[in-house]
Amino acid sequence: MKKIFVAILTLSIVFSMGLFSSAAHSRNTHNQHQDNHLATHFRDVSADHWAVNSIEQLQSTNVMNGFDDGTFRPMNKVTKAELAVILARALNLDIDANCKSSFADINDDNWACKYIEASKKYMYDNNIPEGTKFHPEYQVFREDLIKAIIKASKINVVNNDYSSLSKFTDVNELSVHTKDFVNTALKYGIIAGSNEHNHWYINPKDSVSRAEVAVMITGLGNKANIEIGKVAEVKEVAEVKKVKNEESSPKVSISNDFTLNIDKALNGLNLKWDRQPNDMNGYGFRFYKVVASLNNSNPVYPANGYTVYITDINKISHHISLGDGYTNGDFNKFQSGLKYHIRITAVYEDKHYRNSNVIYTNVQ
Repeated sequence: MKKIFVAILTLSIVFSMGLFSSAAHSRNTHNQHQDNHLATHFRDVSADHWAVNSIEQLQSTNVMNGFDDGTFRPMNKVTKAELAVILARALNLDIDANCKSSFADINDDNWACKYIEASKKYMYDNNIPEGTKFHPEYQVFREDLIKAIIKASKINVVNNDYSSLSKFTDVNELSVHTKDFVNTALKYGIIAGSNEHNHWYINPKDSVSRAEVAVMITGLGNKANIEIGKVAEVKEVAEVKKVKNEESSPKVSISNDFTLNIDKALNGLNLKWDRQPNDMNGYGFRFYKVVASLNNSNPVYPANGYTVYITDINKISHHISLGDGYTNGDFNKFQSGLKYHIRITAVYEDKHYRNSNVIYTNVQ
């Protein structure tokens, strides 16, 4: 039987065993509640999912987003490159766009290089020997996630009393470089381990899911009084960008920067728009948002929410179907007989945007 990681959460961020006991129940009964999925931003995360609060919090602060098909995929395993991005966004780390990689298998122009360099102090010890490989595609072990969380929290590491580890059957599976951090997490009640058949396990070599990472990251914010993802976009180091004196509020263009076309289809609409440039005044492309409103004739993201976002810059089409959900707008899902103002917003780094024309049409 798969060993299930248990974390404790109270108002002070101490995770309770009760939460994950009910979490396990929610996982087992998830298929009985498929009709609840529209209560959240993601169609595969029901309102009673064991990690829903953490997932929703990190989605709202742009720390962890979903996929083009409207899913979050909470059970997908997290890779080391993905964890580097999550840490960079969650901790609002400075990002050097002129990345100089410390790792033999990460080129300076690798998409994840700047996030890996920003997060490496939490994922590695201080000295990284020349020739070290990062292995961005490797899945993250639980012990490595715990180490990163403890280092980010700046909690004093407990390395002189290991009594908290004594009850765990798999304590010898801990790596030397993570033992003190896991011990600290146990001492401070950040993790509890799992109990199966009267045996306690840490499961240090288990890979971790997106849902587990979400819970640990939000727990870090509570425990260490860190405002997780307080800036919606990752910051850039000033010296590698042109000096800009614009105001800090979103730079939202409400002009028609590119063309959107819509064709009516059976039970929906087919959208197609112009491919957008890779960067906007030096700011890199992040994703397209499909925006709609019942009442606002000039809807834009983020003010009017979105139905889906698309991270592939070359994917310039989308099909809206009857019943598709909508996030943070003036309606919850697309319905037959209603007319919507629809546009595409292209989102770039540092809250820069380009917008298409608006088309007012109904979904058949």
